Amino acid sequence: MRSLSSFLKRQLLVVGFGALVSAALVAGLLWWLESGFVALLLAALIGGGALALLLTVRALAVFRRSALVPLEQIEASLGALELERAPARTALEFKEIASLHKKVLSLANTLSQRHKAQERTLRTLNEQARGDRLTSLGNAFALSEAIAQEKEGTLALIRLPKVRAISEFYGTCYGDALLLAVGHFLKERFNRRAFRAGGDTFGVLLADKEPLQVCQALLAEIEALGVVHQGISLSSEAVAGLAALQGSDPIAQAQMALKEAIAQQKPVALFDDDNAFLHTHEQNLLWAKKIEAALSEDRIRPYFQPYVDLASGQVVGYEALARLIDEKRTAVTPGFFLPAAQNSGLYPQISERILTRAIEQLAEQSGWICLNLTVEDILHLDIEAILKRAAERGGVALSRIWLELSWDARLLKDSTVGTFLKRVRREGVRLLIENFGTGGEDLSALLMLQPDAVKFSGALLQAVTQKEAALSVTTGLLALMHQAKIAPIATFVTDQASMQRVQALGFVYAQGSHFGDAKEVPA
Repeated sequence: MRSLSSFLKRQLLVVGFGALVSAALVAGLLWWLESGFVALLLAALIGGGALALLLTVRALAVFRRSALVPLEQIEASLGALELERAPARTALEFKEIASLHKKVLSLANTLSQRHKAQERTLRTLNEQARGDRLTSLGNAFALSEAIAQEKEGTLALIRLPKVRAISEFYGTCYGDALLLAVGHFLKERFNRRAFRAGGDTFGVLLADKEPLQVCQALLAEIEALGVVHQGISLSSEAVAGLAALQGSDPIAQAQMALKEAIAQQKPVALFDDDNAFLHTHEQNLLWAKKIEAALSEDRIRPYFQPYVDLASGQVVGYEALARLIDEKRTAVTPGFFLPAAQNSGLYPQISERILTRAIEQLAEQSGWICLNLTVEDILHLDIEAILKRAAERGGVALSRIWLELSWDARLLKDSTVGTFLKRVRREGVRLLIENFGTGGEDLSALLMLQPDAVKFSGALLQAVTQKEAALSVTTGLLALMHQAKIAPIATFVTDQASMQRVQALGFVYAQGSHFGDAKEVPA
């Protein structure tokens, strides 16, 4: 706006000055022609107006040109500037795109390398998961996969029973040397159809129509392998179980056949649906399922049978006996389910359940709380902690607790067992040895153990009434027990006559149906 105002002012000055000059010229001309005053004035006005009009038109034209030209020049200049900067901008963008492309390629290459590394790792893990490190054979997982792909043939599970003894006697490396040699032999013979199924057992997929004969010859070759490790000759007999690959579970069936061969001391056994050995396993599986259900539903419970002081006739304590309450509310005795419990690994749970519940339930009663244990319980369960925890919870003194165990040489020879017994007996726990008189006891070792009481077997007491020699032996043993301050306990006292007989012999305590059978609630 300021530039426009200055421009107009300059143009108006020019026009005014032009009009004065024009008027002066016309006036001079008319004066020279001696015209009248009016004519002179009129001529001056007309001339000045015309000149002013011409100058104004010129000024507007000049202004228009001066106003338009810069805009066109600006547009042209801007276009030229864009054309000049375009190459520079394009080059910059190209560099940025090239740099970004390079980064993308680098990232893609890194991701590709990581993917390949992951593939290598997965491949290695897959091989390790399916391979045995010692023998380089496929493992049990690989054996399962191979069986799934086979349509016919026979699975042979071959076990080397002496490997464990060799490892324990000479050292692990010797047992491994024998396994490695057998694995190498099987790999050369059967290639990818040979596997190490685990531990001292190998698996072989046989395609022969006579698997029994082929397997027997194979076992003979394995037993004849000359394996020498660090100057020691190593060998083991081999035993095998066979099962058809078309079966519902060839591995489980071959394992059953292998157990049958070991139990019957045969080199090879073939799985058979009608085999009595199979039905034994089916019963074990059935009982294992029943035990699991009973544990989860709190149907494994202690029943209590009293001990009686023969001198006073009073109940002095109770023995806790395990019972499984079935679906019909029948109390099942341990003879039916304990073997299956021991084979299935459920026995420790039963022991802990009975120990804990017995102490808690007898807390309000007086007298002993007699708990049945095995050496395996002591070795594999923290019996001391279980006893103390249950006794503290029930407010029961440890001096009321008696541990009842069958005679086992490990009671003296095993340091873990010996240390446990010494420790708990120092705290007041009593020790009772049961089934004395069955023939497996070492009397001198028993006296060294110095239990608090000994329970004589029912068979020995029955023999007393039938054989004079048995009576003499029993009388001598009872005298020895009294001298060693070990309380003798009679069992299977079924009536008044048998009670009087054991009382006359010198027994201190007695147990049997005459005093009461095992019940869920102490009498």
